[in-house]
Amino acid sequence: MARDNDLEASYAMANLAIKWRSEIHPGSLTTTDFSTANSQGVWRFAGYAKNGWPIMLVRTSLYDPSCYSTEEYVRYIAYMMETNVKRVGSSNPNGQKHFIIFDMLGMQYNTDLAKLRQLIRIANDYNPERLGIAMVINASTLFWGLWKIMTAWMDPATSEKVKVFTTDNVDFLEEHVGLEHVCTDLGGKREEDWPPP
Repeated sequence: MARDNDLEASYAMANLAIKWRSEIHPGSLTTTDFSTANSQGVWRFAGYAKNGWPIMLVRTSLYDPSCYSTEEYVRYIAYMMETNVKRVGSSNPNGQKHFIIFDMLGMQYNTDLAKLRQLIRIANDYNPERLGIAMVINASTLFWGLWKIMTAWMDPATSEKVKVFTTDNVDFLEEHVGLEHVCTDLGGKREEDWPPP
């Protein structure tokens, strides 16, 4: 149960998630619903972790939030999370969880806090217990500044699933993913980048 087994808080969160899903319809979205955001190629499906969790790779250097609205960003993230969960069957003994790799190398200083807040809200409130691991690699000084803001918006159980690396992330990737599925620029052996959806 979400929210530290607090039944009342879990019930309130479930009601919010149902309301959000009825407004956004994440299962009905297509890439045409967020074509500007998708054209940047920031979020990509990137194979599977060793435990069967589907991986999403986030290339933050490609992110330019000024090109589209917060509403389009919400549709983009809703689509990615909904589609990613569908990539793993309900029979996976490790559950239907996300493994997200945020590559912070080259991240720009034009971060949109409204969009960042929506990312946290979608992951934390509308997809509770779906995050398995969020791995942040190449974390910069900018990231640490944002992290202080982000953790104030997160449930503590969610923030504990975030693993941050400034360097030396290869052993973690090998243990959880396998370097044959990790792009060479991230320390792996895969020569081609994972394509955007």
